[in-house]
Amino acid sequence: MQKIPSALRSNSGQANKRMGQGEGYLYAHDFPEAIAPQQAYLEKPLALYAPKTAGAEAAIAERLERWKQLRAGRPPGAP
Repeated sequence: MQKIPSALRSNSGQANKRMGQGEGYLYAHDFPEAIAPQQAYLEKPLALYAPKTAGAEAAIAERLERWKQLRAGRPPGAP
């Protein structure tokens, strides 16, 4: 089990603010296409879904790749 990253913890209250909780969080809806240029907050990345190349999953794979590029701060289609 992974602990909750401090950027995702509540920053309400003085004690939480002093501990730095909630700092560094990027709100996705403040960015174009609602994708924040940030990496996952988890210590160990999770891979919950790997789309196949058949049918509608090919389009899903393309969309996931586009999101990955946006999160990395690269324009879609860039190497």
